[in-house]
Amino acid sequence: MTDEKRDNDRSIRISYPASNDYQTIYVNGAYGGITPDGTELTFDLYREYSQPIEYEIRQIHGIRIGDPISKQSQVPEIVRERLVGIVMSLDKAEILANWMLNKINKFKEERDRILKEMEDEGNEQAIQSKQLELGSTE
Repeated sequence: MTDEKRDNDRSIRISYPASNDYQTIYVNGAYGGITPDGTELTFDLYREYSQPIEYEIRQIHGIRIGDPISKQSQVPEIVRERLVGIVMSLDKAEILANWMLNKINKFKEERDRILKEMEDEGNEQAIQSKQLELGSTE
């Protein structure tokens, strides 16, 4: 066997252990841009929600809690709670973006396939139901 053939037959095992502080987080937005020196991309992933009222005061009628007397509220606001900050090189950011787009496209294809199957099954059920209706009127 040639040295070139042996080099092509080599393999490497890559493992993906979770760190002790690994966690799954829900995010629904990102905010960021290019670092001031122009060499990296930086962004925060955040979770967005509306801020609930801070507190309210209610009357008590015996053992029943009554209607609110007053509420301490603020001007409605949207909170974007920053969960994690990411800094990465522009080439790694592009690789990540392409990877995500690839996964998104596969997800959409699978979703569309499932919806089409469900639609087809629904049509089959409608046809069978119509056949039963026709059969019962004869």
